[in-house]
Amino acid sequence: MGHLLLVVWRFIAGVILSAGVLTVFCSHSCLRPCVGGEEPMTCQFNFTVEWYRTLSKACWDCPFNVSDCFRPQCLSGDGYPRPVITINRQIPGPPIQVCEGDRIVVWVRNELSDGSTTSIHWHGIHQRGTPYMDGPVHITQCPIQPLETFRYDFVASPAGTHWYHSHSGLQYGDGVYGAFIVRQTETFDPHSALYDSDLPEHVMLIADWLPETSNAHFIHNMYDVSGGVGRWSALINGRASRHEVPNTYNTSGSPLGGALTPMTMFRVQENVRYRFRIISAAQKCTFLLYFDRHQMQIIATDGNPFSPVTADALHIAPGERYDVIITTIQSNASYWIGAIGHGQCKDSNGTNAILKYEGADSDYPDGEPYTFYTYKPKTELGPNPPRAGRNKTRGTRVPLAHLNSSHPVDLTDTPADVIHYVGEDDFPTIDCNKKHVTIFFAMESLQNDNSVFNDKHLYSVKSLPEHKKHLTPVMNNITFRLPPVPLLSQPEDVDEAWFCNRSTVDHSQCLNDLCRCTHRLLVRPGQMVDIVFVVLDKDIEGHPMHLHGHSFYLLAMKENDKAESLDDMEELDRQGLLPRKLINPIVKDTIKIPPDYYAILRFRADNSGIWFFHCHMEDHLTQGKAFVIQVGDNGDFPPLPDIFPRCGGWETSNAKRSSRKQSSDCQDLKTGKASMPLVCSVLLAFGLFVAVVLV
Repeated sequence: MGHLLLVVWRFIAGVILSAGVLTVFCSHSCLRPCVGGEEPMTCQFNFTVEWYRTLSKACWDCPFNVSDCFRPQCLSGDGYPRPVITINRQIPGPPIQVCEGDRIVVWVRNELSDGSTTSIHWHGIHQRGTPYMDGPVHITQCPIQPLETFRYDFVASPAGTHWYHSHSGLQYGDGVYGAFIVRQTETFDPHSALYDSDLPEHVMLIADWLPETSNAHFIHNMYDVSGGVGRWSALINGRASRHEVPNTYNTSGSPLGGALTPMTMFRVQENVRYRFRIISAAQKCTFLLYFDRHQMQIIATDGNPFSPVTADALHIAPGERYDVIITTIQSNASYWIGAIGHGQCKDSNGTNAILKYEGADSDYPDGEPYTFYTYKPKTELGPNPPRAGRNKTRGTRVPLAHLNSSHPVDLTDTPADVIHYVGEDDFPTIDCNKKHVTIFFAMESLQNDNSVFNDKHLYSVKSLPEHKKHLTPVMNNITFRLPPVPLLSQPEDVDEAWFCNRSTVDHSQCLNDLCRCTHRLLVRPGQMVDIVFVVLDKDIEGHPMHLHGHSFYLLAMKENDKAESLDDMEELDRQGLLPRKLINPIVKDTIKIPPDYYAILRFRADNSGIWFFHCHMEDHLTQGKAFVIQVGDNGDFPPLPDIFPRCGGWETSNAKRSSRKQSSDCQDLKTGKASMPLVCSVLLAFGLFVAVVLV
């Protein structure tokens, strides 16, 4: 009997050993040089979304013992303890760095202890053939319920600097975001000859940050005085030195005075051309970004390359990405990297990181942060960069306050031989056989009796003091309302009465209350679409608009000095007074449109599905500054995956959740086909072999 038990135990040990080896194999990183002719890999990730805390028990004596700040699961943040929502107890979440064409499989587990739902959007990934994996709740999928797991399965395309974030509520402002880098082979990268190094650790995520949760801040704004509690801070790759942490318990034996949490450090060597990938994970703020005493060669935006443009600084708005090349020609020392709040966030003080040369004597740069040395006079680049004068003396300190003008630069005025899209042989001309459509959207903020946040019978807007009168952001006077079931994955449960557009709304009633419905634009597959955004607001920050499922050409962005209404703008267009730049326009998927400006975007609707188009300021999106573009009808959409979660309440759906099969944790890394039977056979055979040999 004892001998039999020993055999069984050794058999189990063999299985455990083989499972451990298998686990290592399954967690094989897809971060690798992208080689031409190599077959795509299947790259699996496990995400657990849960509530957590900065400066938790995992941090031990951080920041008094700085090395403790880098322990696993320690989130030092900006030095202020606060609740956060994390993926795998990381901020930013686990990076996804793969090659173009790889298959991405992400298992997202909802462990939020307060019962919240969640979802993940893959910002910049076009999801061709897989629109159901795009992520926005009630548009493409059901929200992931507590204790449930959702499987995202799609191809990494197009190449470029992208990111992922929660598309449920205000969660990404509390930490649910991460980098998603899709690299190319050297042959297909038009800028490969311009840089020497594209390191995984040279990915920079800039995020604005509050001392309270985003939802708490939003509730303060909506139900009391706009502005809420606390000042905006900012993080670079999850770290900043903003708040001094008091040494309450003196556990490290250090003095009782406070200490600052560490900043993010990017290490470089002298005389190397480094590619940095910069992502704005901000929910509100636009940042002015600079590398002290280093110029940037800006080579791509939102994953789309263009001819290099040299700049000292750039502005980056929520959702935008820029790829820049930094040449390390300075002496071996440490230098500031600065991200300074702009516009509404100009009082936030921003944040810093450190660029440290190998061989530098100190981790910290000389001089104070928030000023920087110019290298030589150049211009800034971005949808809303400053136009301040430069001190033209090389190496002279210039206060950043002098650069923080809000006057925008029109990217469409850049000469065609300076900026152009790389990768297209020519600009897509309009196909006369398919009707070209132009849609106009007015963006403004109304002081209406917003029934969501006001009870007009108890405290109407007119009865409130000025400091409590909130503006409601609208598009064509419409406030977007999420449908009760996902439009794309449950078309049989969709009621056409939910939808609206500019022509169906009684605009005379929108000032009395919200004109609230599911704002939808219908286009045919392959149709060329021009969207004209007109910002009628004059005194507020501009709007970063993001299109899912496509990139667009920016044909115009100019000050609106002729039209006072959307009707005026349409008349100007009929008269041909809204010119479009049709030669080498810049290509983006997120663009910030300044106040009192208009922008003209063009895209070909060649990706069937239902796609969100929304403001990437999270409080504006939550209030309904969005619409959906439906490309084609149900018959044009790719087939729904065989096993896909369903949802709906008594009033909207009788759909029942489908049972979901437990797929294998380990799949064939080349074909992506489930291989659990084979895996089990291997495990059993190996276990028997170990048992027999050991016996």
